[in-house]
Amino acid sequence: MKIEGDTVVFKSDIRFFAAEAKGEKPNTVRLVEEKEKDAIFELWMKGDPMKIKIVTKLGVRGFTRDITHICEVGGILGKRLIIISWRHVDD
Repeated sequence: MKIEGDTVVFKSDIRFFAAEAKGEKPNTVRLVEEKEKDAIFELWMKGDPMKIKIVTKLGVRGFTRDITHICEVGGILGKRLIIISWRHVDD
């Protein structure tokens, strides 16, 4: 995970990427470090529009969408479990 301005960037396994890109699965569940979660929520709480960029693990393909919702659902192994949802648009 990395943050580029108002965009949070994640790599996606090819098994999930196609469904995410087509809008069949307009969300991602991520296990992130506490500091990463804090950085994401700090941006989200500002109230400005945020984007998510999902790229394949090899970085060959990707898409960017407007985030519609972010929530923290718990923790495991010392990390935080978050769900990020987005509005699908046809490219």
